[in-house]
Amino acid sequence: EHRYGTLYGELFRAAIGEDADPDAGGLLAYPFRTGEFLAGLAEGRPLFVRGPEARFSLANFMRAQLFGAFSPVTIGMNVMTEDEGVEIDSLVGHGGIFATPVVAPFNTPIRVMTTASEGGAWGMAVLADYLRHADLTLADYLDDVVFAGAESVTEAPRPDDVDGFQRFFARFVKALPVERSAVEHVEIGG
Repeated sequence: EHRYGTLYGELFRAAIGEDADPDAGGLLAYPFRTGEFLAGLAEGRPLFVRGPEARFSLANFMRAQLFGAFSPVTIGMNVMTEDEGVEIDSLVGHGGIFATPVVAPFNTPIRVMTTASEGGAWGMAVLADYLRHADLTLADYLDDVVFAGAESVTEAPRPDDVDGFQRFFARFVKALPVERSAVEHVEIGG
């Protein structure tokens, strides 16, 4: 397992290194294994696509994978901020993707804790435990119970990364019909 952690660390570092274009060089990655309501998808098909003039390199490929993973989150954040008026001061990055410091594509600081490598099952267990703490708001429960004493690093957004992600995200949204077509034409079993 250690060698995979090393490999993923190297791949993530390639995505944020100087060889990666800020917008992933024109590459697109769709991580949808299942449906995504906010993207208008009843089902999903993981998909990687590029135009003939895109800059295909390992660094851009990995950056596209990371940006593809952050794009559905961005769709949801846009609904919250634009449609529902939610103001976001900062985000907490949690899950395996944050085990290695990564590019911060959002135009807001991201706090990454030492517990970041814990994944979805851990998060579900935390939410289940929250049911026993009805006297606390979710924010207070996370700060005072779950993450009390956890060390963290705050990643400030870098203008080049934010701008590059915005260009990637615009292409991602524009090409969503390609993902919809994959759902329609690519069978689940192969």
